Amino acid sequence: MSINYQRQLSRYTNDVLSQVCTTCGLAVKPRKQDKIDAITNGMQMVARLPAKINVLAIDVGVKNLSYCKLSQVGIGGDERPTLDINQWKKIDLHEQYGSTYRPLTNDMTSLVDSKRYLSHLAFELVNDIVIRRDMTPHVIVVENQRTRSNQLLSTLPNVLLNYTLENMVYSTIWTLQQQHPRLRDAVVTPMNASKMSHFWLNRFIDSPKNSQTKKLRIQLFFNWLYGDNNNTPFVHSFNLPERFGDFSSLHKSKYLLDQLGLPVVNNKIDDLIDSLLYGLTTHRSIQNQHSLLEVLNCNGDLLTFAEDRDKEHFRLIQKVIIDNNLELLNKPSKAKKSSAKTSAVSKL
Repeated sequence: MSINYQRQLSRYTNDVLSQVCTTCGLAVKPRKQDKIDAITNGMQMVARLPAKINVLAIDVGVKNLSYCKLSQVGIGGDERPTLDINQWKKIDLHEQYGSTYRPLTNDMTSLVDSKRYLSHLAFELVNDIVIRRDMTPHVIVVENQRTRSNQLLSTLPNVLLNYTLENMVYSTIWTLQQQHPRLRDAVVTPMNASKMSHFWLNRFIDSPKNSQTKKLRIQLFFNWLYGDNNNTPFVHSFNLPERFGDFSSLHKSKYLLDQLGLPVVNNKIDDLIDSLLYGLTTHRSIQNQHSLLEVLNCNGDLLTFAEDRDKEHFRLIQKVIIDNNLELLNKPSKAKKSSAKTSAVSKL
């Protein structure tokens, strides 16, 4: 497989390979051969997946952990996942699993019990959402935790706590994979908000501030939730009011939290949305890589493939771009690699 595809891919320029990597959610490295390796490695993984996959995406946190399960969604063609209201959760690990912990000492702040307790939470979480037989995941996406907060050089305690929890989740999944044959082939992959935002929005627009990016992600989700059924990457089982689109963002969030059976007061929806977006990013990337595999098998043109996929993708995000008057980045040409900006409205 690799040798044949490597030869096909080597015929293309570095710019085209960069565009293919971005479209397929792969890292864009400087060297041409590194891009070719990333593409072939991605296709090898996709080739091992079944025609329909289960994706589990986890937004890591101790008090605010969210996860989303996308079940039996096809990776061929343009099939869309179903957002099941019963498979999209936000939990406090202390409330959900803390009561079953049996401490060894009388001091829960001691290193003995604090580390042991966090291990308990990680194990119970994985045992509850990964091992359960109602959905064996083929791909598990775990939010990659930053090691510093808002560019500060000092590591904050909560950042370190979430970072430790993330690694305990990885370790627990790996250990249980050795004991459960049906989980052995599951792929566990990290993803962070920056990579996810780049896949959906930032590769097309002038880079927004972090605070604006979160707002755009929430707006993007709500557009998909109540918008044109043909311009959304998922379908859902929510029963929305007729004028849901006219609600304020806060009103929409409260309505959705109520539908999910979650507290409405002093509760945020951004963690929930991110867990869904992690899952959708993964599915769409795998779907694009599967399409790429088909293009290469019939000696199709990679630039046409990437441009067609990008056009389909752009239709999903254009309302957010227009509503916020965001400026688009022009694709750099071979002659002049500029990052000139153009009006979103005139571009569309």
